[in-house]
Amino acid sequence: MKPSTEDYKDDNDGFLKLLLKIWSSQLSVNSNTARKELFIYPAPDQEIALTLFDHWEKLQHWLPGVCDSCGEWHLQRIELPYGSHAHLCPWCRDKAIQIFNRQGWPEATWYEGEK
Repeated sequence: MKPSTEDYKDDNDGFLKLLLKIWSSQLSVNSNTARKELFIYPAPDQEIALTLFDHWEKLQHWLPGVCDSCGEWHLQRIELPYGSHAHLCPWCRDKAIQIFNRQGWPEATWYEGEK
């Protein structure tokens, strides 16, 4: 069964409806914590863009979008502080941790002002 916004009538602040729109558009929410900015790829339509500002704090925590490793869309991703700051789903993050534990952890790369 495909989820729809009618299934979430008790969503008072509209966050679940926003997540459904992000998912159906296959958008990715990325962040730059040093500058406290969110980046949406590809560029969202006007309706989604306006709603994003209302839910910045939740989106910064969840970072929904396409995993940089497996290429699938996930509700929650983690930004790794290595290399190009990949955004990974929980499964790919666990695989990366296993590899780092075996082969050694890379030196973290920080954005200016992030430390």
